[in-house]
Amino acid sequence: MDEQKRLIERIETAEQRMLRLAVRTRCAPLLTLDLTIQQLKTLHVLAQEGALSGHELAKVLGVGAATASGIIDRLVVRGLVQRTKDSHDRRVRRVALTADGQRIVEELASASREYRRRLLARLDLDTLSQLADALEKLHAAAEDEAREQDVAAGP
Repeated sequence: MDEQKRLIERIETAEQRMLRLAVRTRCAPLLTLDLTIQQLKTLHVLAQEGALSGHELAKVLGVGAATASGIIDRLVVRGLVQRTKDSHDRRVRRVALTADGQRIVEELASASREYRRRLLARLDLDTLSQLADALEKLHAAAEDEAREQDVAAGP
């Protein structure tokens, strides 16, 4: 096995081990929620993208319009999202987080961020510097990959 494949396997193994530990510690707020994975994904997408039409949300989630509508309906009932009329096209309904939906997303992000900061604080400066460099390079590779996929997908 060549060195690159061996290192990739080490990284994957380390990520899997970290994920197992994180489930016990960092995910406590997530495990107390009574939401499906699709509902959590919907909240996350709306937090990142802002208000979307039902059609746009369905496309991002990779589900049909009827499925997206059902997810939205259940989140509306729970008070986590709201539907409003689009100011430019009254036929379109936009979906956005409510204050409660935003609070849930922020609590999950905060728990994850605090966990990560506690772990990083355990590392020495040299290791932190190397990790920062590596993550910046990984981000650049992800940007390259995204650009290549955009080009391949066409207009």
